[in-house]
Amino acid sequence: MTIEGLPSFKSIKDVPVRPDEVSVYVPPEILLGILPEIASRGCDDLWLNPGTESDEVLAEAQRLGLNVIQACSIVGVGSSAALAPLALLLALALIARRRQKQR
Repeated sequence: MTIEGLPSFKSIKDVPVRPDEVSVYVPPEILLGILPEIASRGCDDLWLNPGTESDEVLAEAQRLGLNVIQACSIVGVGSSAALAPLALLLALALIARRRQKQR
């Protein structure tokens, strides 16, 4: 599946390579449900963008051994936000998946 010509995935488990970074843009209550998938897939850094963090999320991420960065990942990319659409696509795909499961 693609969105605007870029690959998107239903789950982080479907991403063909281990990501160096995972950037999330989902509310804490959704993120708590997908943190185990992120930890299982693995990543060097998990970016918690504003609005995604909570004490519960931070505790669970630490328990799972994830290296958390609490900051805007678009700013973290630096002068080029070229990678931001990939992070957003993953977030949108995960949100859509959660909504389907809730129905």
